[in-house]
Amino acid sequence: MHSAYWTKAAAIRSIHYHGAASFTLMVWNHLSTLEDEIRFIWPMRNGYILKWLYIFLRYFLLFMQMVTWDGAANFDVMM
Repeated sequence: MHSAYWTKAAAIRSIHYHGAASFTLMVWNHLSTLEDEIRFIWPMRNGYILKWLYIFLRYFLLFMQMVTWDGAANFDVMM
């Protein structure tokens, strides 16, 4: 039992570390390319589908990363 408990605990810790690393890289990417996004994407007309596809993919994935990362923090080790 203790071996399985520690194996699951190590797996959960690994998930948290990888989640934190990927979130950090996503935020860094967003901040480092924000100037280009403001210059090239924001001025596009509102009817242009690629503008909305870009914004959706860029910010939806960041939002989902935050939502699922919080949910993973409440994961039960004893499952």
